[in-house]
Amino acid sequence: MTEPFPALLLTRPEPAARRFAALCRERLGRDLPVVIAPLTEIAPTGAQVPPDRRVIFTSENAVALAGPGAGRMAWCVGPRTARAARDSGFQVIEGPGDAAALAARIIADRSPGPFLHLRGAESAFPLAQNLRQAGIAADELVLYRQRNLPLTEQARALLSRPGTVLVPVFSPRSAERLAAALPRPTAARLLVAAISPAAARAITATRIAIAPRPDADGVLTALRQLIADDHAG
Repeated sequence: MTEPFPALLLTRPEPAARRFAALCRERLGRDLPVVIAPLTEIAPTGAQVPPDRRVIFTSENAVALAGPGAGRMAWCVGPRTARAARDSGFQVIEGPGDAAALAARIIADRSPGPFLHLRGAESAFPLAQNLRQAGIAADELVLYRQRNLPLTEQARALLSRPGTVLVPVFSPRSAERLAAALPRPTAARLLVAAISPAAARAITATRIAIAPRPDADGVLTALRQLIADDHAG
């Protein structure tokens, strides 16, 4: 039996980390100790978005940098990105939660282009290329890059002492960054909630649970399972 309140380590960019921390407190029904230690920050590229294109969003960060929607159509990867796009004035078609499934929906619907995928420099799925291969006109524009940050001293101290630490990871690259940043030795027991099998493969931990859906709710489900299994074991 481990301690009843493991710490929660969040390594996303700070605004997203704070939103997820609030969601954890609400959904998990407990006030987990939280350490926010972003391993990346968002650095805008300064690219200007053409005003006359139908756009695709696979992240809230791109929505924030795209400017006013002014009634334009936007295909969004999932509910949180869709909500941000609506708030910015876009007419939204909400996707099922991941980029590959969103591309499949656009192809199945034979939605008319041309499309412009507004994204970060790092992308796990070549969405625009996938659409072009299906005969749909699509291009992409990089609106931001993720600049790497070192692990904070608070996070290093947390991981360097015995105890249980819950760590959600939201992409294979974020899992890789965390794996590279871990102190040696890492005394803490890491319980990792991975958004996908690819993210799970990028890090070694005491226990790993994979989200049943590739979104924040799915990661929360994985965290809940980790907590339950840890208490049971």
